[in-house]
Amino acid sequence: LRLSFERLLRKLHHTPILPPFSPSFASSPSYLSYMATEYEGETPKDRFQQQVLEDYSDGDHDFEKDLISSYKQSITEHLPKLDEAFDNDDEKECLLRSHDIKGSSSYIGAEAVRFVSAKIEAYCKQKNLKEAAKYLPELKTEIEEVFKILEEYMAGWSDDEGGDGDDDDEDASK
Repeated sequence: LRLSFERLLRKLHHTPILPPFSPSFASSPSYLSYMATEYEGETPKDRFQQQVLEDYSDGDHDFEKDLISSYKQSITEHLPKLDEAFDNDDEKECLLRSHDIKGSSSYIGAEAVRFVSAKIEAYCKQKNLKEAAKYLPELKTEIEEVFKILEEYMAGWSDDEGGDGDDDDEDASK
């Protein structure tokens, strides 16, 4: 997994980064209001954007498998801690865990999970845990669904390639 993470970091190093962001603006009431409204509305129906994952992996299924495994491990670690943070009314921990889930989901292409966790994060930034907690059941459902989709996605590799999903034989013949 460490090798996969290093490959992802190298890939991200070549990804354009947004211009510097002012910390004072990030805590301003206008920004916090914007954050909450940015995630209003329905959760995206497209739960998994396969192209996002393929862009990071350049189509390397072994790398994708590592990324998916890391993603599932990260979510499995952070979700119970988010749940516990809500139970304890811990704003800082809720913010941290929802942010971690959002970030992991964006890199893997789990759009619905990213959207709902971003909504939770936005309400946590407004110190509105009661509103944020309303979206926890939806987040859990979306995570469950995207895990199923990711398993189906990986199962499709052997169907598409006529083998076990291992690209090594194909690469050796080139």
